[in-house]
Amino acid sequence: MINELEIAPIAISLVALTISGITLWLTHLRLGTVKITRPSQIYLGPDGEIPYAAKIAVRTLLYSTSSRGRCVDQLFVRLSRGESSHCFSVWVHGHGASLVRAAGLMVGPNGVDLMHQFLISRDANFEFQAGEYKFELFMEIVGKRKPKLVFAQTLSINEKDARAMNSPLEGLFFDWGPESGSYQKTIRPMRPDILVPDLDNPEMRK
Repeated sequence: MINELEIAPIAISLVALTISGITLWLTHLRLGTVKITRPSQIYLGPDGEIPYAAKIAVRTLLYSTSSRGRCVDQLFVRLSRGESSHCFSVWVHGHGASLVRAAGLMVGPNGVDLMHQFLISRDANFEFQAGEYKFELFMEIVGKRKPKLVFAQTLSINEKDARAMNSPLEGLFFDWGPESGSYQKTIRPMRPDILVPDLDNPEMRK
């Protein structure tokens, strides 16, 4: 028979084994997923090219919930106004002049902080109009069948905003205000770090 003095070490060993198993699962075996922080900035407006073409840019951090990391196959934005919906499916990311056409992105637990830009096909002939827009950011993860919605926000555009956004010189910036708990919008001139560089040929929109 097992006496009381023998039970304690066995119980401690079982607890330690259980903790080790849980730790192994959480750190090495669990796939986890990819999440994003609330975008600190959302940009809607021209991409700086002539003739005019619309673009969306988002500054956010992507991070994996597991130490193994996950690979993001695609990011895209759906912008809806009333019954109209448009998909900005051409994904570009980077910083400043290092912007490149995305071919997937490996995301680890420490996260990846990038400016993500989304272009629309020139064939769409898209122009911004005044009204309430539903902004939705979707992510496709390698190994998952369907894209998942990772961020949604309602954005308001007035007539003055729309006129400026449909010119090649100015865009509408939504900057997150932590004190107000909302996005503050301003029309500002185009900045070099949100332009698509020359190496990104317009043909990539097709």
